[in-house]
Amino acid sequence: MHLQPALMIPSPSAKFFNRAAPELPIRSPSLVAKQTTLSTQRSPTSAILLPQSQDSPLACVRLDMEDLQCFERVERQFDAWGVVFKNAIALHPSNPAFPTRTGKTVLTGAPHSSWIGVQFHRPVSYVSGFVTSSRQLALSAYNAADQLVAKSEIPSANLLDSTSMYPPNLQLSVRGQAITRIVFHAFNGQFTLDELVFTNEAVSGRSLPL
Repeated sequence: MHLQPALMIPSPSAKFFNRAAPELPIRSPSLVAKQTTLSTQRSPTSAILLPQSQDSPLACVRLDMEDLQCFERVERQFDAWGVVFKNAIALHPSNPAFPTRTGKTVLTGAPHSSWIGVQFHRPVSYVSGFVTSSRQLALSAYNAADQLVAKSEIPSANLLDSTSMYPPNLQLSVRGQAITRIVFHAFNGQFTLDELVFTNEAVSGRSLPL
């Protein structure tokens, strides 16, 4: 059964993405359509500096989404951590097919339902996130010259239902040199993103903002 889009938000310019994003959502993370005005006030946000390990000798940063308000447009809330989001809002999913991994807050694409972009102020070498999608989903990483550095994907939907071959909240990750932006892209679908983690060589050996 196809659900109607939960959010109808005026579309800003989507220059961040190289091609026009599809606007044909298949399933909505929210079961009930809601009329809402997105908050322009930025929530106080934080991130966690993960300890170094043998597998990850450089410091990793995990963004904390729980301080975001539901339906808040997410763009520069994590600017102090060197991250800018494009085409993203915070959401508390009410559709059980889109369970959260931790807490109650995830990100989803809006106004275009099928993609979320992330720009890094400084090049990173590793990015990961936990995603639940109604369609095949790809994570693509690009350098400053807009060349594809790395890519990973889920071949098909991973909803919490009997039709999905993959479990929800699968971790997608990419590694490469001098990654300056990434794009999560579900092909004509909708998805949620939780626990974005990245490794930035510039943070190794020094303190990050709190």
